[in-house]
Amino acid sequence: MTRDERNHGRKRLYDHLMVFDRVMNQTVGRILNMSISGIMMISEDPVELPRIFSCRVKLPKKINGSDQLEFDAQAKWTRFNSLTGLYQTGYKFINLTPESERLIQKILETRNIMNYDLQHPRKSPVRSNC
Repeated sequence: MTRDERNHGRKRLYDHLMVFDRVMNQTVGRILNMSISGIMMISEDPVELPRIFSCRVKLPKKINGSDQLEFDAQAKWTRFNSLTGLYQTGYKFINLTPESERLIQKILETRNIMNYDLQHPRKSPVRSNC
């Protein structure tokens, strides 16, 4: 999938959340960026295309009363980054539940889950320029 084929722009997350395969209970990778239609993850190993994963992400704080995000995603492309020594893989969400879609939307609004303010969720996280 090329950038032109995407329906939604991706946003870089400030917290690189760990993603686990719900079936194999193994690490898939870390989320680098996300949109409502998919994610890009980084991992140490290449991913077979077009493999489908059943994923679980443990959230560092509860969002909308949930401390984890579950979704299915299909690997659409992968490439090796020689600077980091890691693989970058693009995934498309498949059959998101309404709850998962709401959680993803909230993550995209805040982009920084660790600084997510439950009292003022629209407030931007404070960042230092250091």
